[in-house]
Amino acid sequence: MKSINDLINKYPQLLGCLQFGCEVGNGWFDLIDKLCEDIIKLDQTIVATQVKEKFGTLRFYVDSAPDDVYDLIDKAECVSGSICEQCGEPGKRASNNMWLKTLCKKCTIDEK
Repeated sequence: MKSINDLINKYPQLLGCLQFGCEVGNGWFDLIDKLCEDIIKLDQTIVATQVKEKFGTLRFYVDSAPDDVYDLIDKAECVSGSICEQCGEPGKRASNNMWLKTLCKKCTIDEK
């Protein structure tokens, strides 16, 4: 199974400095993989400082980057709101035990 933290090994220049790894579910693997690939195509000097879920969507923080990199990040963060963070199937944001998560119907039931 693909693990989000496997991306640290795949993109060591970009993600290798993450102190706590990627703090998101494996369902966003493909989304983050594509984002990292696109960022590196634009600028190989970019370094991510944090990758996490907040309010049900992806947060991908970098120290400094050109506007086109921030545009890629913004797009990925927006798309994450329609992808189940756990399994990668289509999902939607919903409140779950006082937390806002993006989950598909099956994973929403499994979380309860």
